[in-house]
Amino acid sequence: MQETALFTVKTTMEQDDYRNFLYFATFRKNRFTIPMLFVLSGLLALISRYFVESFEWMGFLITWVCLLGIMIATLCYKVEWKKKRRVQTDHTGTFGSSESISFYQDYLISQSPHVEGTSKVRYDQFYRVYSSKSYFILYYNASMASLIRKKDMDKETSKGIELLLQKEFKNKFRSI
Repeated sequence: MQETALFTVKTTMEQDDYRNFLYFATFRKNRFTIPMLFVLSGLLALISRYFVESFEWMGFLITWVCLLGIMIATLCYKVEWKKKRRVQTDHTGTFGSSESISFYQDYLISQSPHVEGTSKVRYDQFYRVYSSKSYFILYYNASMASLIRKKDMDKETSKGIELLLQKEFKNKFRSI
């Protein structure tokens, strides 16, 4: 007996989607990243102001903001460089091609035209799942993920998939 899919989504990943995913992975995947940037830049500002003859709060705050800006700019540059390199080296036609993902009770099946065949992955094999305003991000492991755009589905399907993922992943699921 053939099991029927609960939901089927045909989604596409564009270059802007990949950029958004990289920013998510850099700044939002780990909830300690942004606070750590503030703490590290604050410590560096404190250390640098310590070696000045007299400590001034205004100088400390200016140094802190400048160091924080440099750290964030460096991470943004790294994201943009990664995206550019991925776009230049993509010979599989990943960007702009559609992918069909069918959600079943215990697994999902992904079919992509640029890769021959299908992938069947049980939900317990996933590392983590995130839901944002625009995407579902399904991590297979700490560094490999699939991106599903919510704008490629109606609100009812999006809500149904979110409820299914919350039920199946429990503490591995996070809304951001």
